Amino acid sequence: MNNERKRTATAAGTGSQEPVLVITGRISGGSAVALCEAITRLFDGRVSSVVCDLSALDRADLAAVDGLARLQLAALRRDRRMRLRGTSRELRELIALLGLGDVLPSDG
Repeated sequence: MNNERKRTATAAGTGSQEPVLVITGRISGGSAVALCEAITRLFDGRVSSVVCDLSALDRADLAAVDGLARLQLAALRRDRRMRLRGTSRELRELIALLGLGDVLPSDG
C-alpha cells in the first residue's frame, strides 16, 4: 500500500483580496494539468495575480519546480502573474540553482 501523500490544491480569496492557491502534499508530473486548471479558474475573475502558498508542500524536487513553472506559464499566457509564498529554503535554493528565480518569485 502506498502511503505517500497526494498533492491537493485549494483556492481561497474573493473580491478585492488576492486569491491564494494552497498546494499540499507533493507536486508530481501528473498533477500539472490539474494545477493549471485550478489557477485558470482563479484567473476567471478580474484578478491580475495569484499567490501560490507552498507552506504545506512535502518535497522540494525537480517535479515541484516543473509544476510551478507550468503554473507560471499558464498565468503568463493569460497576461497574469503568480508569486510564491511559504517557500522552503530547499525549494528556493533549487529554483535559484535552475536559474528560475526571476520566473518564480517568492515572498519567502
